Amino acid sequence: MNYNDWVKTFENRTPEHLAGIINAVDTLEKDVDIRREFDDLGLFAGFSIRNAAKEVLKKKEEQFIKAVAQRVYTMVIARIAEEYSQINPSEITCSVTFRKVLEWIKELKTTDSILDVAGAIIDVVIDDAHLYYPDLKSKFIEDAELEPGADESECSILYGESYYSLEDSIVEVLSVAFERKSLDMVADGKPQKTPHFWDCYCDSQHIHPRAVDRCPVCSELQDDKPDSYIDEVVSAKLKGEI
Repeated sequence: MNYNDWVKTFENRTPEHLAGIINAVDTLEKDVDIRREFDDLGLFAGFSIRNAAKEVLKKKEEQFIKAVAQRVYTMVIARIAEEYSQINPSEITCSVTFRKVLEWIKELKTTDSILDVAGAIIDVVIDDAHLYYPDLKSKFIEDAELEPGADESECSILYGESYYSLEDSIVEVLSVAFERKSLDMVADGKPQKTPHFWDCYCDSQHIHPRAVDRCPVCSELQDDKPDSYIDEVVSAKLKGEI
C-alpha cells in the first residue's frame, strides 16, 4: 500500500485509534529488526503509515474544532433571535466573527480560560447584532429598567438569567470539547426556528428568505412551508448559500 492508500484506510478510524497507530509505529520502529522489516516492505512503510495517520488525525481535529465553533456560535445567535424576534439570524451571521470564534477555541489551552472564552463569544456576536440593529440597545435599556447611574455603554442586549444560562451552556460544550469527547454528550435543546426564512423540498440549498416566493429549483411556493431552523440558516450563511 502506498501513502494515499493508507490515508483512505484511516479515514473511517476514530482519533483514539489513529493516535494508537502513531504510537505503535513509533514504538515498533525503535526495534532494529522490525524497522528492517518495514524497510523491506518498500516506500518506507513505517513512515507512510505514521504520517498518513497523522494527516487524517489532523483533519479530524480541524473538523471537530469547526463543529464546536459552529455549535456555540449558533447557540448565541439563536438566543438573541429568541429574545428579539425582529432579528434576521443571517444578518448577524458574519464569517469574520465566526473565524474569530474558531481561533479562540483552537487556542484554548486550559480549562481555566473556558469561561472567559464563552463570555467573549457571546459579546462579539452581540456586537454584530448592535451593528445591524442599533435600536436594540435602547430597547434593552428601556425593558431592563436599569438602576439609576448604571453605565449604559456597558449594557448588553442579553442580561441576567438569559445571559448566564447561555454562558453556562457554552461552557458545557467547550468543556466537553476540551476533553475531545463527543458533542453528542451535550444536549442540543429544542431547535429554534426563524420566521425570516422558509424551507422548500430540495435536498440541498432548501433555505429561502421570506422575500422569495418560489424556489427556482423545485418550484415550490412558500405559502404554507415551515420556518427554517436557525442552526441551518447560520450554516448556510457561513457556506455562502444564502
